[in-house]
Formats: sequence, C-alpha cells, structure tokens
Amino acid sequence: MTEISGISRFTLMAALQEGRLHGGQAIKRGTWRSREDCFDAFLVGDECPHRAVPVAA
Repeated sequence: MTEISGISRFTLMAALQEGRLHGGQAIKRGTWRSREDCFDAFLVGDECPHRAVPVAA
C-alpha cells in the first residue's frame, strides 16, 4: 500500500494503531490487515463504508 499511496509505512502503522485507518491483526503482534475500501477512504479522509454502518443495540 505504501507504494501505491506514497505514504510511509510508519504513517500507516500509526494510523492503524490510532484507529484512523480501520484494520486489525489476527494475533497479537501479527501482521496488520486493512480492507481496500478502508484504505481508499483513509486516503481521502472519509470513514470506511462498513464501519460507518450503525450497530443495532
């Protein structure tokens, strides 16, 4: 993703850890994964589409 966007991997890691870029890890200290639509939304400053859906209480 860093090659595509021109954003450094350190910036992406910080965004993932802070929750600005929606993603997750399967195991603690594992590889971070993010959906392509989340990454695209992050690049333009929007919230990712599936995260914006309200959860029923």
